Amino acid sequence: MRKVLLVIGLLCLGLILAGCISGPRPEDLGVKPGEVFRATGRGAPPADAVNEAQATLLARRAAKLDACRNLLEAVKGVQITSKTKVQDYIVTGDRMTSAVQGLLQGVVVDREQEMSDGSWEVEAYITYEQLKRIMRSL
Repeated sequence: MRKVLLVIGLLCLGLILAGCISGPRPEDLGVKPGEVFRATGRGAPPADAVNEAQATLLARRAAKLDACRNLLEAVKGVQITSKTKVQDYIVTGDRMTSAVQGLLQGVVVDREQEMSDGSWEVEAYITYEQLKRIMRSL
């Protein structure tokens, strides 16, 4: 009985220590101290915009949000949900959704560029230190 309890105790201790030691690090994403982690986002103007100014602002905002989402997806990963409808052994419907949830602070927009078609491209980054804080909270 004592041996069983000792083995269980050692296993629990091993699991606790493994959780304390391991975890994601910025280096796992190729980011070294002093560097930044970058992502690009793109946004298109909506077809139902009231005027050109509104279309520009909405496309630019969409690009910023896309860049932030791309940063967060790279750090935290993406949850994919899929539903496939099969009838008589034939796929009749397929629906996939993706989701990412988290908090990003200190995102810096480095570059904004309007494209010839009215869409926008934005490059944003977070510092190594910010990335380290985010990964510590995972």
